[in-house]
Amino acid sequence: MPPCSSELLQYPSFNHFIIFTGKGTEFEKRQVLEDYKQSTTMLKLRNQMLEDYDIDLFENFIPSTFYLRSGLQICTGTKEFELSMPSAVQEIYGGMDAECKYVGPMLLSEEQGRVSSIPHGSKCER
Repeated sequence: MPPCSSELLQYPSFNHFIIFTGKGTEFEKRQVLEDYKQSTTMLKLRNQMLEDYDIDLFENFIPSTFYLRSGLQICTGTKEFELSMPSAVQEIYGGMDAECKYVGPMLLSEEQGRVSSIPHGSKCER
């Protein structure tokens, strides 16, 4: 893996894990991760990545949130709304959420220094 990289998160917070949507308990979250690891497709991909690049997707990453321990995590959310890291994730990402750099939020007005906006233009018509 490269020694340093950055990633722009478009989630509400660092600890927003899409794979856990609708899962409220730690047991359910752990079960989702186990199901993911038992997927025939994911096992094949994981084994290929391990063989070709010496990267273990199951040991180093949570699906849809491929943070790098050696990277710079930039979040456009608001730190005050940060969720706590699920224990199922702590085993992989440890305290990375404490290292996340907040630069948002994305929903500021232009006067406040809006980070992102959709250009005003003609609307799509059928």
